[in-house]
Amino acid sequence: MTTQRARSDAAKAARRARIIEATMAQLDAHGLHAVSMQDIANACGLTKPALYNYFPTREELFLAVYRSLLRDWLTDFNRSLVTAGHPLSRATFNNLFVACFAARPLLCHLTNHLTATLAPRLTASTFDSLKAETMEQLAGLRSLLVHYGYADADSAGDLAWAYYTVLVGAAQIADWPVDGARMKDGALPTRDRAAFDANCLATLACLR
Repeated sequence: MTTQRARSDAAKAARRARIIEATMAQLDAHGLHAVSMQDIANACGLTKPALYNYFPTREELFLAVYRSLLRDWLTDFNRSLVTAGHPLSRATFNNLFVACFAARPLLCHLTNHLTATLAPRLTASTFDSLKAETMEQLAGLRSLLVHYGYADADSAGDLAWAYYTVLVGAAQIADWPVDGARMKDGALPTRDRAAFDANCLATLACLR
């Protein structure tokens, strides 16, 4: 087990990133409900007390994983738009938006868990902070909605939040995987993916 403390800010940030990566791997392999803090500590080569120095609770660690996956999704979505070109139909934009999200089953599952299970346990300040951070990450989406002519600058913020809310609602409705075996090969089961896509795209088509 690793006992040497990370002393510099850079070393602490690097260790924190390794913990998040190891947690993602554990969740992918075993599922959200089967992974304990001890499992994660073992995977990182840390003692459990050392792990708690970085993430005092399992919930805070899962939130950090969620934030990391959210950033990755939005980055991938932006890349997909670069190859799609301009002008771009709203339907194609919506399809890419949903496809990039659904390609990350762990993000889908954590989004559902966050909304249905974790959010009620958060303090008001933590919840507000999470929402503010999510809006910050959605800033790029606001700009894209304006760039493609789907919204003006005044309404783009509300529309970007509506886009994200649609994904959250679809994640709650869909039959999400509950263990690593059903999230194998980085894809949702066909039935789950079809239900998710259909619910998202039908609702997004109604947004103005």
